[in-house]
Amino acid sequence: AASAQASVLADWAAAPNGTSIAAMGVAAGLTADDLTRGPGLNQAGGATFNSNSWDAGADAASALANGNYLSWGINGLVAGEISDMEIRIDVSGTGPDFYEIFASTDGFSTSNSIFFFDTAGNTQGVDHNILTPSLSNITGGVEFRLVGWGATSPNGTMDIETIDFANGGTYGIRLNGNPLPPPASAALLGLGGLGAARRRREAGGKRPGSPRTSEAHAERDLI
Repeated sequence: AASAQASVLADWAAAPNGTSIAAMGVAAGLTADDLTRGPGLNQAGGATFNSNSWDAGADAASALANGNYLSWGINGLVAGEISDMEIRIDVSGTGPDFYEIFASTDGFSTSNSIFFFDTAGNTQGVDHNILTPSLSNITGGVEFRLVGWGATSPNGTMDIETIDFANGGTYGIRLNGNPLPPPASAALLGLGGLGAARRRREAGGKRPGSPRTSEAHAERDLI
């Protein structure tokens, strides 16, 4: 689950199936990148965001290099955090045996793995709630890529499905977090600024040779 102070940063629906899906419910002050396919994938049939051609590549690195991934992202964070991601993924019987989600803050010049899953032959949709403690104190944006490999046929598919569809769910991917520093951190920054202002006032109002009062001394020690 999301951290106590986290809120929804953005959602991506699982449908309709097409070339891309725009984000919805994006938090104020942020923008979001569409859910899209990498250049190595093709749109497959079905109502949800479904793709095939996952058979190229023997591991995550080669699949990523071959463009076998889905991509989405969030922008405009200011020393913010992404606390967790909710996503529902479904694969067909000849679809990817493995999938992994990577995150990058520099356009995938570098990236970190945040989640790996072995389907073990499962062909049912799976809900994942992925904690992302490494995605904190971020200024700028984060791009995510869902990479798949190990498909036994180019027609094998992997798609994003709606979480809790039976009960009226509306999204297949959700990012939770804080676009700004947590309130405790912001408060500490504010106290630091107040302390600096108080010291400047004391220095400006002190007469040459006058002793510092015990009250002023106590305030300084608390800052």
